[in-house]
Amino acid sequence: MKLAELMAEFAEKFGIDGFVPDKDDVYHLDADGMAFAFADAEDGAHFVIWAEVCPVPPEGRERLYDILMQSMFMGQQTSGAYFSVHDGTIYLHQIEALADMNLERFKVLLEKFISTYETWHASITDFNSVLPELTQKVQEQELESRSFEAMSLMRV
Repeated sequence: MKLAELMAEFAEKFGIDGFVPDKDDVYHLDADGMAFAFADAEDGAHFVIWAEVCPVPPEGRERLYDILMQSMFMGQQTSGAYFSVHDGTIYLHQIEALADMNLERFKVLLEKFISTYETWHASITDFNSVLPELTQKVQEQELESRSFEAMSLMRV
């Protein structure tokens, strides 16, 4: 099956009008405020699903990258999807073979991808919202520790 055939069948089944590729042959689907994209992979035997998760946070990005890398180990926490960063934005991607794809398998794949997206979007958003507070606490603890060390040195 070709991606164009799969997308046409998907659009017909779910009553999505005007579901056609853009000038770059990318299909875009907006669902409940989430935007997903689908395109043929370069080899023609696979297709890619991707979604923008969120901007890379200005602080704590190294820790976030560690978390994302650990989550992708053998696809254990991402249902086989993977993260990438491009132009300061974190994306979630998944590549699937077209050969064995049918509408039912695509529907299941899309549901799992959306679930993974929602989970990670919420987790990263939470990470971004608590990071300034955590950073402040770490800085305060480091300052207290240095002050204690300095006081200990002065007593010696």
